[in-house]
Amino acid sequence: MRGTIAIPEAAHLFPDTEREELDRRIRALVEARTRWETTPIKVRAAMAEQAMLDTLEVADKWVRVACDAKGIAADGPYAGEEWQSGPALLIRNLRLLSRTLHSIEEKGHPPVGKVSTRPDGTVVVDVFPTDNYDRALFAGVKGQVWMRSGVTEKTLFDHVASAYRNGTPAALCVVLGAGNISSIPAMDAIYEMYAENSVVILKMNPVNAYLGPIFEKALKVFVDAGFLSIVQGGADTGEFLVFHDGVERVHITGSDKAHNTIVFGPGPEGRARREANQPRLHKPISAELGNVTPVIVVPGPWSDGDIAFQGENLASGLTHNAGFNCIANRVIINHEAWERRSDLIASVRSFLDRIPTRPAYYPGAAERRQAYVDHYGDAVHEHGEASADALPWTLITGVDASNPSEMCFETECFTSLFSETSIEASSVPEYVAKAVDLCNEAIWGTLGVTILVHPKSMKDPAVEAAVEKAITDLRYGTVAVNVWAAVTYAMVTTPWGAYPGHTLQEIGSGRGVVHNALLFDSSLKSVAYAPFRQFPKPVWFGTNRTATKTLRVLTHLEADPSPGKLMKAAAHAARG
Repeated sequence: MRGTIAIPEAAHLFPDTEREELDRRIRALVEARTRWETTPIKVRAAMAEQAMLDTLEVADKWVRVACDAKGIAADGPYAGEEWQSGPALLIRNLRLLSRTLHSIEEKGHPPVGKVSTRPDGTVVVDVFPTDNYDRALFAGVKGQVWMRSGVTEKTLFDHVASAYRNGTPAALCVVLGAGNISSIPAMDAIYEMYAENSVVILKMNPVNAYLGPIFEKALKVFVDAGFLSIVQGGADTGEFLVFHDGVERVHITGSDKAHNTIVFGPGPEGRARREANQPRLHKPISAELGNVTPVIVVPGPWSDGDIAFQGENLASGLTHNAGFNCIANRVIINHEAWERRSDLIASVRSFLDRIPTRPAYYPGAAERRQAYVDHYGDAVHEHGEASADALPWTLITGVDASNPSEMCFETECFTSLFSETSIEASSVPEYVAKAVDLCNEAIWGTLGVTILVHPKSMKDPAVEAAVEKAITDLRYGTVAVNVWAAVTYAMVTTPWGAYPGHTLQEIGSGRGVVHNALLFDSSLKSVAYAPFRQFPKPVWFGTNRTATKTLRVLTHLEADPSPGKLMKAAAHAARG
């Protein structure tokens, strides 16, 4: 089975919105389309700025309810995850969208950075850091957008912000919200509004339905104006909304299984329709779905300190949000002959022992993990203290890289588990090329991939050429060098989504992008670069002691940047 394992629906702790009320809201949104379409750019920018301030007002409550639901202490270090992946990112998204709109109004295009062209003709746009605050907080971290074939430096702005350039008619879009990362539903709705010119009905996922009232307040300016409506319900409600005559577009963040059920139908009949490529849905649908996220480890002269830093980096990319991330590290790829391979895996396991386990709040997590444990037997290593509701961190070692049908390659587990595999090769460049082939041909998904490479390795022209070719050849929406691929989600200026080319029938990691605050229309991939080792300790690292304090200040800094907030955040970060 390629793709994700089916995830059962969570209990409905909030009442489903009644069908009559859904009808009423859809009718109201249909009537609001023209008003949104004709809302001036300056007014849209002002609305984003107001929503930013309203989000800051509810940020503390947002984090508290999310921590309560996920079983972590609101004043503990792991609450930092909820600040960062919740209000901080929504505020950043709104601020940067406002900045983009002001630039379109004044200059006719978004405020992009340096534009260059690679030898193969690919246009590259620098999009991160966006300002001196980004430069100070994320020293050495860079983000780029690589454009699709046919885009040139002269025609770049013909492929940006089409809704504002061409006057795209407004449509009504239903957004089926994700249940894991708390900023996703709101950010998806905002993207549909600002990039696709849609009015939106956002259906909350039963897993995080508790965020519905928070979003009503954070996005009050859009709700009150009649451009956004937030409703509750499960799959039945989603089905009703998607096929309602008033709805013209659909966006889903979730699993490929959920997408296929929507497009082709459930059960054997749905499978038959998919095999025959006979969709039952005849509306545009965009999707951000799962990924078996690989990490290519390039052998090199790694010191003990390097091994320790990257061991924590790899472990943290699994343990963040208890492993319930579509971009969680899932397959560590090593060169079989690298003399430090066992040291790196020992370091990963050591940090897994140090990072506390958490309640497995996502439905079916224990059963999904157990399926891998039963399949791989003695290759399974469990770490951390397990309990009735908390699962152990789980690493499967020695997965056979020559077998493309390995469960760890074909299926996203969406739980507290990842694996390690190794590739035979006579040289590092040969290994890198084989690792790229494994990622592109065997490992499921195209959302994101990470490459870890020591700077001294890049001084070898053959290794440098192999790594540069890998960045080009990897068919992923994000390629991240020396940093967890999730970083481009947090940049917001980088488009977030699968590599282009998936079809409705073979949806993979999805179609289309979100976030994308600079409103690129024809992006190929996002590429991120970071120093091999970073100081201060990244706020997403599982042992960061001051993450919550740092990220609470960063949330306020995103809303209203100032040198004082920057210094306060830096002081907290230095003690992490």
